[in-house]
Formats: sequence, C-alpha cells, structure tokens
Amino acid sequence: MSLQANGVILNGGQDRPGEPESWSKSSTKGPKWHWNAFPPPVPSNHQLPLTFHHTIGWQMIWKCWNHLVSNNLWETIAPWAYLLGVTDAEIKGMKGNNLPNRDDVCEEICWSKWNMVEGPSHRSDDPSKSKDDLDLFTVGASNNVRSRMQQLSSLFTMMKALLLVAKPTAKDAANLKRQLEMMRSLKNSDIAWFSEDMWELVDAGKYDQYGNVVNDKHAVWKKKSA
Repeated sequence: MSLQANGVILNGGQDRPGEPESWSKSSTKGPKWHWNAFPPPVPSNHQLPLTFHHTIGWQMIWKCWNHLVSNNLWETIAPWAYLLGVTDAEIKGMKGNNLPNRDDVCEEICWSKWNMVEGPSHRSDDPSKSKDDLDLFTVGASNNVRSRMQQLSSLFTMMKALLLVAKPTAKDAANLKRQLEMMRSLKNSDIAWFSEDMWELVDAGKYDQYGNVVNDKHAVWKKKSA
C-alpha cells in the first residue's frame, strides 16, 4: 500500500494504483462509430485499444501531494481534496495518522476524471517515454477541453514552482491554493473522451478480415499538433 496513514505516498510513486474498475472505455467497433478519415484508420470491425492519459502526470501529482502533506499545508490540500472527492473525514484521518481506506484515497489522488484524456494505447509520443509530466491536448479539442487544458497548464506551473521551495509556507503555496480554488467547477467534469480530431495516425496497423491485429502490428498514433 503506497499511501500511508498520514497521507504520504511512498516508493517514489512507483506503486501507481490501477485505473478505477468502474471506468469503461469508448468502443470504436461496429456501425455506431464513424471515422472521419477515409479510408478509416482501422477496420470497422476492430476495437481500437484505448487507455486513459494523464494531462498532469503521476510523477508531478504524487510529488506535489507529498510536499504539501509533509509541510502541513492542509489549507492548500483542502481545495485539491474537494476536486478529488477526498472527504473532510479522510483529511482528518491523515492529520491524525489514522487514514483507514488508503487504497481508495490513493486511487482518487491518481485518477481524477478532469485530468484524464482517453486516447489510443499505442502512441509514438507517450509522455512515459519522454518523462514529460504535462501532456496537453489542444488541437482538435472541444472548447470545453481546451479551457480545461489551460487551467491544468496553470495548475502544473504552480505545482512545479512550489516543489522548488524546500520548506514552503502557506504564503509560498498561495498561488497554488488560488488556482485549485478557481478550478472548483471541474469537480464533476467527465473524462475528455476519445475524439479522432485530437489524434493523427503515425503508422498504419495490420489487420485480418476479422479485425484482429496481425503480428502485433497495431496502428500507432500521436496527439495532433497542427
């Protein structure tokens, strides 16, 4: 269990919790899904492997969370907890080194819907390879998603700045606290679901007549940049 009873995430964030079991992915298989590109990037009888991509990466999330907890900046944690769905009772448990449902809280910290973009599992620009902790999606996105990305970009900047302060005070964390408070409307926002307009095909996959991948040659994508 990586989240301790006092709210600190151990093991350098290596024990990242899996995505919530209740989440389901979009289906691109069958007549209900219509591709814009012609010919379609994958056969109509093929289910494109999809996953959930963090906009602000897990490394930044757990580092900033730990920084706040370790320095007792609970007033800054409070608006973040609100966005995550972490309750006042759970915060009280962390303060008293007595948090019971640690796996659930760690999942909430890691997997916030407002920070997630659904997209192809096979990417040429996967941030896990570049070690980039900010994966912004703007081109081809809806107005709502673009607005969300702007807020997440600002949040990332505030997180990064706070981590540079060895022993931050409430004053040092004021900008981050303010940004989190400004994002309250995102609390019930859904995942940014897969949209073909946000992605471009890099390498075509290989499929048989039944829509199965041949020789493990999946279609490879990257987020659209222009």
